[in-house]
Amino acid sequence: MHGGSGLVIAAHPKSEGVIEPRMRRGFPINSLLTAVVVALIVVAAGGMALSAYQSMTRSLDETWDRLAGSMAERTMQEANFLLALAGPAGRLSEETVDDGGLDPKDHEAMLSWLEHGLEADPHVTWMAWADIAGTYIAAYRWPEGEELRIRKTLRLRQDGKTWHRAWERRGERWELIEDKFTDYDPRVRPFWDAATQSEEGAWVDPYLFLSRMQPGVSWALPSRDGDNVLRGVWIVDFECGPLSDYLAGLDVGRSGRVYLLDHLGQVVGHPEGLVAGNGQILRAGDHEDAQLSQAWLALEQGDFEPGVYDVGDRLASAHRFPEESRVPWWVLVVVPKDELYGPATRQARRSLVLTVGVVLLAMLAGLIFSRQLSSAVSTVEAEMNRVARFELSEVSLAETPSLFKEINALASAHDRMKQGLRSFGRYVPQKLVAQLLRSGTAASLGGGVRQVTVLFCEITAFDDLIGAAEPDTLMRALSDYLGVLNTHIDANGGTVAQYLGDATMAFWGAPDRQEDHALQSCRAALAMQAAIDELAGLAQERGLPPLPSTLGVNTGDCIVGNIGAAERFAYSILGDPVNTAARIRGLNKVYGTTLLIGETTADRVCGKLLVRPVDWVTMKGKARPILVHELLTDVAAAPNALREEVNRYAEALRLYRSREFEAAIQLFRETRWAEPLVSRAESFLTHPPPAAWDGSFTMSTK
Repeated sequence: MHGGSGLVIAAHPKSEGVIEPRMRRGFPINSLLTAVVVALIVVAAGGMALSAYQSMTRSLDETWDRLAGSMAERTMQEANFLLALAGPAGRLSEETVDDGGLDPKDHEAMLSWLEHGLEADPHVTWMAWADIAGTYIAAYRWPEGEELRIRKTLRLRQDGKTWHRAWERRGERWELIEDKFTDYDPRVRPFWDAATQSEEGAWVDPYLFLSRMQPGVSWALPSRDGDNVLRGVWIVDFECGPLSDYLAGLDVGRSGRVYLLDHLGQVVGHPEGLVAGNGQILRAGDHEDAQLSQAWLALEQGDFEPGVYDVGDRLASAHRFPEESRVPWWVLVVVPKDELYGPATRQARRSLVLTVGVVLLAMLAGLIFSRQLSSAVSTVEAEMNRVARFELSEVSLAETPSLFKEINALASAHDRMKQGLRSFGRYVPQKLVAQLLRSGTAASLGGGVRQVTVLFCEITAFDDLIGAAEPDTLMRALSDYLGVLNTHIDANGGTVAQYLGDATMAFWGAPDRQEDHALQSCRAALAMQAAIDELAGLAQERGLPPLPSTLGVNTGDCIVGNIGAAERFAYSILGDPVNTAARIRGLNKVYGTTLLIGETTADRVCGKLLVRPVDWVTMKGKARPILVHELLTDVAAAPNALREEVNRYAEALRLYRSREFEAAIQLFRETRWAEPLVSRAESFLTHPPPAAWDGSFTMSTK
């Protein structure tokens, strides 16, 4: 299939004028009027361009201020939302102790209280209590693969050592996971100093949590008795990872970014995640992110005043958390200048070109005309390019007429062509045509060897169905049947090669290469099998005959390409794996199955899909047997009982090939697939196979 046409329409306005020599009595009115008009046009256009540029620049400045302010406000709200319950949780704990509802010396009660507090706020990483004796009690979240598990720990300080015990909740019970001595002393951790130096609680500068060496921040509240004597410290910890996840989702132009920093310049939140180096949180001034380090340097040089800073080819907007939040952090919004002022600069250049272009009033009309024509041609060209890629949308050019009669005629012809191609696309694989069109080469005879996976699906007893069903009823049933087959083949990346009466042939791995073509074809086969069963279940209700089918799948190296004569050919595949796929489908009748696959296909999908080794089969005319498998289901969806049954059958098949027929018979009968192997094994008990027998079943027909 080939074709294509191009329509080039160009407009070349031309203006000629004669400049008269200067006359003694003055200038000619035409020249003077022309000069005045041209001057006015230049002044007006230039003034408008300059005004537009200045207006756009001011507008962009205001837009930047609003954008940066909005981003900073949203970031502060997200941070405050994440940290909001820290203070109330600590104060509630302190009030409960003061009211006598909780005794810090009752370790079991404290562990339970902290556990409930942790579960009340999904953002909290640790919730803990530390007393003046060095006792540390905490509940915390610990990642275990994709799951976050709840743990709790009790650390008692004795003789300069800490007895550390930790439990993990597994189901409804707690299991002891650690029981050892450590050097941990909560009284030397940053949260202890922050709390003991504050009366109402304080945020601790970000530091590395020892548990997982992750950057985090803590809120610490001192606990004092009625005599204002320090009892201990309540601690609520938050890992900073969620803040970075939030920043990664903010849209600040194409390459702008938002950062969270503490007052010391430590990076609290980064769109690409936090990185700890040498046991410390990275600081903005030393960060490998150049625009972050430069923005922080500008903020330092500006004496840490909120506002907008010029950072080379970028702009930075610095915002401090409000004092009432008691969080000593900064939000930095950084965006390249080109993203803000580039449009204004480019617009100024376009305005300059336009000013020169409109010196002659006649060119203005030509420009308008040419733009109208160019727009119409561009629309047709864009649609033609889509057709060239075989993207046959329902968009009609004729429904949006242009000013030009010829363009409208071209649009109507285009719509008719697209309608014809849509009809043509029902007769050939559209993916194949689209690939050939994308390549820009004409289709030609020839091909090459490529590994593909072939699928055959055939209706059983179709000849009997033809004689029993009305033609219209049969055609309706076939239409529904083939429709669902085509849907699942296409959804799994396959190509329908042809419909062979009551059979459908499809393949994977061509024309586009697919690394997982065997897996995709098997998933399509399972979906087709389920859809066929569903149609059969609805057949009586809909007044249509059921169309039970069998399927065969095989993988191998085939000749793939255009096959036929010079005047007419088809894209297809040839080779022994194709014939083998058809024969494997036919084996379903022998083994009472509906979906069989070859051994190469089974090797490629093993581990992802559950397959049962059915039998070793020697195809007619072949010397080497192949191990045919039944495709059952997805491994993840397979119950253990089914897997065990498959294993029993596989072991029985091994015994059968080893001529241990009595043991094989017994094991075969413990599965649902006993026949026909049991019958063969029983016959071999009385009539043993020849010495050269390799355990395979030889097909007598193709």
